[in-house]
Amino acid sequence: MLFRSPTPLAANTTEGVSTRLDDPVMNYGSGVYANSIELEVQDGSPANIVYYTTDGSDPTVNSKVFISMSIVSTTTTYKFRAIESGKLPSNIVTNTYFIGDEHELPVVSISTHPDNLWSDNKGIYVAGTNGISGNCAGSVNWNQDWEIPVHIEYFEDDNSLGFETGAGAKIYGGCSRIRPQKSLALYFRREYGNPQLEYKLFDSKAIDAFESIVLRNSGIDFNYSHFRDALMTGLMQGSAVDYQAYKPVVVYINGEYFGVHNMRDKISEHFVASNHTGVDPNNIDLLEKNKTVKSGTVDNYQNFLDALEQANMADPKEYAAIEEMMDMDNFIEYFAAQIYYANTDWPGNNIKYWRSRSEDGKWRWILYDTDFGFGYKEDINHNTLDFALEEFGTGWPNPSWSTFLLRRFMDNDEFVNRFTNRMADLMNTKFEPGFVNEVIDSLSNDLVSEIPAHYGRWQDYFGNRGLDSWEREISELRAFAD
Repeated sequence: MLFRSPTPLAANTTEGVSTRLDDPVMNYGSGVYANSIELEVQDGSPANIVYYTTDGSDPTVNSKVFISMSIVSTTTTYKFRAIESGKLPSNIVTNTYFIGDEHELPVVSISTHPDNLWSDNKGIYVAGTNGISGNCAGSVNWNQDWEIPVHIEYFEDDNSLGFETGAGAKIYGGCSRIRPQKSLALYFRREYGNPQLEYKLFDSKAIDAFESIVLRNSGIDFNYSHFRDALMTGLMQGSAVDYQAYKPVVVYINGEYFGVHNMRDKISEHFVASNHTGVDPNNIDLLEKNKTVKSGTVDNYQNFLDALEQANMADPKEYAAIEEMMDMDNFIEYFAAQIYYANTDWPGNNIKYWRSRSEDGKWRWILYDTDFGFGYKEDINHNTLDFALEEFGTGWPNPSWSTFLLRRFMDNDEFVNRFTNRMADLMNTKFEPGFVNEVIDSLSNDLVSEIPAHYGRWQDYFGNRGLDSWEREISELRAFAD
């Protein structure tokens, strides 16, 4: 016997039922169709008890009844549910039908009650009337830390359905929230059906389980190349630096086209554990900016800073003792990359670092959110080495605390030689112009077929910009590489 309302350690107070209705089965499943389709309920699913919606909300007895047949002529997300008095309703079946909308990229279809997105009171995608200030904006809803329930369908680039699952979604990012296209963080939790997503999303990593991912609007690069951060972080693939994987995807929300997003693995303690075999996500220290704790504690890092401040860095033994507390290869390559990129939204911002809370745990740095680099703000003549060694900075982007580590290590000749040699190695390999341009060409080729539709979707923001203007942005990236 099943009861609609749980009553732990007490008598049941509602009438029990013994039957759950079977899930509705439609004659067409989610997918891409060249022309309109005639949608019907297959035999075994009585049509007069199947309710449906097309606005993203969950079907109830107040929704439309699926009578016999419906012609689907435009891309639409349907939700079906069998409901009958005296029985538990079926599970909700979510199908997105793409009619004439074909894409060369993978597609993510997200559905949720429209109020979760557009309501003035609780909609996360709008300025609304219930907001808070921050992230380069006044009082707006999209600054709230609200999580909404969503359903996700993921289609590979061959149009096959890869997976579908429930999840939670939040608006993600800093000042990029002011863009009309928002970034979304997706969370896989048991309360939505699955505690994690078990699916291999990225070719660049072997990871096949995720607690969270990000559908990023490309940050401050939203109206430029739309892959600037993916370029810079991706160049460090195979290095000692921790970086986010990348896959460009097309996103639909409640059946509406929302353009190209950058799919990334979200940085968290689970990201760290996924990228480092044997690391326990519940036993790490993860910090950002000036010792802000995201997971664990700040204690060990503060001890590291204190030791670094007191050490005679010219003494080989004292230098070696400091080096034991960190992954020096990671540190050098991380700083070398940021300096080469001429990233000026750093080092006082967009900096995360972590260690395993084990006896031999060492501090490592994570490369992310590099959008201000590669010619966005500064050209190749910007002396980013001096910028990263500034001793008397007081605020963004390079306050003195953010340059302290590199300044102290530059007091050691062994470090200077090691840093210089590694930068030279990188300039002849990962940062060599011919190689970088090959990466730029590969990333731009992935997007070229979708950019006109993406610009068309956000025409109110982009104006009359088209493929020509986007290609000029790509030329600017190549010029920086050269």
